[in-house]
Order: sequence, then C-alpha cells, then structure tokens
Amino acid sequence: MLLDDKFNYIDSKMKFLSNQNLIRKQNIFSSTQSAISKINGKELLLFSSSNYLSIIENENIFDKGVNLAKKFGMGSGGSRLTTGSTILHMELETKLAKFCGYESALVFNSGYTANLGVISSIATEQHIIFSDEKNHASLIDGCKLSKAKIVVYEHNNLKDLENKLKLCYKFNKIIVSDSVFSMDGDIINLKGISMLGNKYNALTIIDDAHGFGVLGENGRGIIELTEEKLKPDILIATLSKAIGVEGGFVGTSKKIRDYILNHARSYIFQLL
Repeated sequence: MLLDDKFNYIDSKMKFLSNQNLIRKQNIFSSTQSAISKINGKELLLFSSSNYLSIIENENIFDKGVNLAKKFGMGSGGSRLTTGSTILHMELETKLAKFCGYESALVFNSGYTANLGVISSIATEQHIIFSDEKNHASLIDGCKLSKAKIVVYEHNNLKDLENKLKLCYKFNKIIVSDSVFSMDGDIINLKGISMLGNKYNALTIIDDAHGFGVLGENGRGIIELTEEKLKPDILIATLSKAIGVEGGFVGTSKKIRDYILNHARSYIFQLL
C-alpha cells in the first residue's frame, strides 16, 4: 500500500533528530577563519577551525592564487582524465610525493573522496579490511563501498589487531587507520602498524588528515615520526586543514598510483 504522503519518512526522521536535540545547523562566517572571527553575526573567539597554521589568511598565497586564476581560469573545465589536468596538478603531485618520500602522488578534490576512491578500488571481495573502531567516517564509508569483509579492531590496540590478523592468514589483508584521531587527538603507533603489515603481508592505508602539515619537525606528518622504511604503503592526506586550501592527495608507489587512477570512481569522475 502506498504511503499517504511520500515525505512521511523524512518528517519522521527529522522529528526523531529534533526530539534527541541532534538537528545540525550551519555556522555562517562573514570573515576569514582567524582567531577572532565573525560567526552568525557575532565576533567570537574561534577554537574549532581546522585552519591549524592560519595559512588561509596568508596574503602571499592570495596574490599567487589571483595570478594563477588569471592564467588558468577559475575552474578545471573537465575531469582529470579528460580536460581537467594542468601543469599545476602535475607540479603539485611531484612536490607532494617528494615532500612525503613517495615515488608518486595523486591529487583528489578532497580528502573524503580520496579515502572513498582508494579504499573502494583497492579492496575486493578477496580482501579483509582491518579498521580501527574510531576511524573517520570517510574511511568507514570507503570500507563499506568496497566488496571486502570488514573486521573492526579495538582503538589503537595493536595486540587486538594482531590477534585478528592471525585468524585471517589465508586472506588478502588491508589495515586502515587514521593517524591522528579527530575526536580525541590520539596518535597511532605507525611503526607498530607497519611492522604488523609486513609480518602478516597486509597493505597499510593511513589517513593523515590531521597530522600532515603539523606533526614532525618539517611538517611531513605521521611519517616523520617513524623510520623511512616503515612508511605506510598508501598515505592519504587533505590539503584543506593545515595547508589551508582545498583538495586531498595520495602518496604511494607509481604502480599503485596508476591502479587508483584507473579504478577509483571518485577520481575518474571528479572535477578538480
């Protein structure tokens, strides 16, 4: 039997959120994200921005951005695999790869789409994904979009992770984790995760969204806190937090970069 009102379920879900005081609302800025920002018409002290280094306000970047916009235009005009790749994209990928110590890099339009595209394209029905229980929603969504079985291990618990890896020795394995967990600031033991990845032949994918540009003496993020040989197989990070612009990127080998370029739907069909 058809519903009397096709929007009944929407009304019901919104009523439930309202009763639980869980309705989300936007905070509207009428200034840059400075320490003192104008939000919803009021000047407030801002503690919640991801503009960690205040690069958003850097006038040198303003000037360079304006000059580049005059030369290349304001939009890409197409996806990266049609008419949307410029020399700027290639230079950025080369510099990101070198900065992070990887053979190659690939730029997405956000860290979210990078996580979705990488995980959903790499993981197949022959894989088991081992995911930290406090991973970011974008990692969880990427895992769900894949055809892999998902095993959740206790937060930052390498012993529990290893116990679960031992039980799945016959399968292809992927370990997925944030580097810095956004809700509580916990930092992973990257050395430990990489060693488990090597021991159990598991691919390691680390999202360094909150570490890149901040952690380490040179701002290289989580990889600067461990040995070079123990970097994750795939590093994903965003450019919209500490770096203060837009986009996300993947650092990895050329072989994996080429695979992602050809299989990640959020890359193939994105405009950047």
